Amino acid sequence: PPQQCVSIILAAHNEQQYAEKTLSSIYENTPTSVLKEVIIVDDGSDPPMETAFDRARFPDVIILRSDERQGLIRSKNKGGDAATGDIIIFLDAHVKPLPHWVDPLIRHINTNYKRVVVPLIPVLDGQTWEVNNNAVGIKMMFDWSLAFNWFDDGNDLVPCMSGGLLAMSKRWWTESEIFV
Repeated sequence: PPQQCVSIILAAHNEQQYAEKTLSSIYENTPTSVLKEVIIVDDGSDPPMETAFDRARFPDVIILRSDERQGLIRSKNKGGDAATGDIIIFLDAHVKPLPHWVDPLIRHINTNYKRVVVPLIPVLDGQTWEVNNNAVGIKMMFDWSLAFNWFDDGNDLVPCMSGGLLAMSKRWWTESEIFV
């Protein structure tokens, strides 16, 4: 059966400045028929991440807090294990999902439940929260000298994964123990 509902995990440490903007973008640009839950894994932030956004606007956000720093991978493991959606999507707490952002992720995962897919990553202006259309691209790559570059070639295949943003089926998460 097709996998349709998503759990979005935000592993965060001291990203209070962007939390509300990121949550707004997620809720505005992810269909309610698809979005099962948003989980913020607070990796020892000071002050706690739950103080960084209006709980009245986002009452369904689940906060999993570690009082002491656990690190990115342990935080992702904690969020991935807690997720109840068919698809787990890991995002940074400083991203702006755009309209229809989740559609290609769901499509690729439903093609093969073992696929690990990456969303397109537009470059944002940290002050205005607007996409920088003058940026070099939205995909990452390394050239033959292993220099990092951004590019855009008009399709949704991504040759290189960023470390923080990715999606996979909950089934593959459980089978592969990906971050263990």
